[in-house]
Amino acid sequence: MKKQNFRNPPKKNAIPARERAYEYLKENLLSGRFKPGERLTEEYLAGELGVSRTPVREALHRLEQEGLIQPLETRGFRVASDSKEEMEELFEIRSILEGYALRCVCERISDKDLKELEVYIRKAEESFKQNKVDKIFHYNTRFHDTLHSLVSHKPRLHNMMTDMRKYVLRFRKDTLHYQHDTSILVCNIRLDEGDYPS
Repeated sequence: MKKQNFRNPPKKNAIPARERAYEYLKENLLSGRFKPGERLTEEYLAGELGVSRTPVREALHRLEQEGLIQPLETRGFRVASDSKEEMEELFEIRSILEGYALRCVCERISDKDLKELEVYIRKAEESFKQNKVDKIFHYNTRFHDTLHSLVSHKPRLHNMMTDMRKYVLRFRKDTLHYQHDTSILVCNIRLDEGDYPS
């Protein structure tokens, strides 16, 4: 991987090095570049990022609070191991967020948007029956892209959903049996039952 360098002279309104280090490390944790159990040290990461150890230390402590890494008895941290409980918790949180999102847009969503969501669900279900994994994820991504666009007028909710999506993608290979949740949410809008997660 190309070495990052944050030591260039800071520009006006530039993002602080600690924020850039945090975002860079978080992205690599969620993308799976850093594997579960892998040891992370300030010295190595500071050298890779081209910054001092201080912003890296601050970023690592933030990531520890988020549960993405764990401290070692000796110096350094290790990438937290994936667990079934963590995966289920993330999907439960996402279900609540998306249920609320659909409740927010149910009075203003167009029939065209609703049909588009239903098409993605139907195609994902057909792909599931045909065991076409790449297609399942393709239509699932299109579904969530569309849903996120519908709540772009609510920046806080939109940002929370976007951030949660990054966490969920970490478990992408284990998510197939959660796909039915989206069809339940859309059916609630179509039937106007108001049975949303709360």
